[in-house]
Amino acid sequence: MVWQERVEQVVMLTNLMEGAKAKCSQYWPELETDANFDIFTITTVDERHHAYYVIRKLNVTHTTINENRVVTQYHYTAWPDHDTPDPLCLLLFHNHVTRTKITRHKVPTLVHCSAGIGRTGTYIAIDALCEEGQHRSEINIAEYEQYKTIFLTLNEMFKAPAGVQTEIDYQKSLQLAKRDHHAFVSTVKKEFQKLLSIRHCYSENDYKMALTQASTSIRALDQYALFLTSSVPERENYINAIPLPSFIHSNAFIITHYQTTGNSVDFIRLITDYESDIVVCMEPLCNVEFSSDGPWSIEIVEPTLTLTQDYSQTASQFLSLVSFVQSVKTHNPITVVSRDGAALCGVFCAVYNLIQQLTMDEEIDVFSGQTPTNTTS
Repeated sequence: MVWQERVEQVVMLTNLMEGAKAKCSQYWPELETDANFDIFTITTVDERHHAYYVIRKLNVTHTTINENRVVTQYHYTAWPDHDTPDPLCLLLFHNHVTRTKITRHKVPTLVHCSAGIGRTGTYIAIDALCEEGQHRSEINIAEYEQYKTIFLTLNEMFKAPAGVQTEIDYQKSLQLAKRDHHAFVSTVKKEFQKLLSIRHCYSENDYKMALTQASTSIRALDQYALFLTSSVPERENYINAIPLPSFIHSNAFIITHYQTTGNSVDFIRLITDYESDIVVCMEPLCNVEFSSDGPWSIEIVEPTLTLTQDYSQTASQFLSLVSFVQSVKTHNPITVVSRDGAALCGVFCAVYNLIQQLTMDEEIDVFSGQTPTNTTS
């Protein structure tokens, strides 16, 4: 079918296994290997992992006529079974498929899930209604099935259109900013106000646990809250911390604040329970009160001292910090800590993600890159 219809893009919306149930047979080989399917040979020549999806380049060869074609597979991996996906994650996936669509030929895009009904129909509806809404400023949804996913994803799409720039275009915009600094500042302020205006509104029901447990004004939403699994006498299992994705990993960060006196044991429990082997402190540790409570013994085994002059923070210094953390190889979450567990942590994660996006895709979306960090209230 792919060969007959000259398909160049395949959108896959299911995992091979979900729980204990097989959902789809693997029709592509592992990276840089071949697989034979009767008269066709398929080779996976490239595979790029993002936080919620994988992009694969497949060479499809018709061995009888010795003809080769390239097919791009967009594999969304974060659609929960019998549930709705995160609308923003699905939107970013759809944006990636749309902006990389090959327009040389008028050929169909193949969309499939497991049954070919629910998820497939939802994605096609989002794609069609997006185009309809952009041209008519209105949409019509006839069926209620998967209505929530369609509505929420389109809502994200229309309130914050994608603003992806290539590296060259981004550098050009920075050069223009240097020539007209006032206009640049005005544009950034408008984008910031837009970002504030489209933030989700939450009620106290969305962070009930934090209202009773957290001691700061910045509270984690219940749906994102992390829980401690290690047992310490007279300690609760709640901690005011949340996971955040990077551009290529769904659980790349843990965001939290410096613990108050008597609660530092919970921070040690956090990094122990979630096997976090990197901690990024966004504010001077000399301003944080020392505490030695808890059953753990901590020893500095390899101290590294860096002498710095007392300069104010600059973009280059911040970039050096992010780049250094990215150079440390780990498969575990990176814990990022600040006084309130919000502002500086969010900036660090946003810059980290944008650098990953620029490195992997040679493009950048500063505006949309900030929205996944909005998981506190």
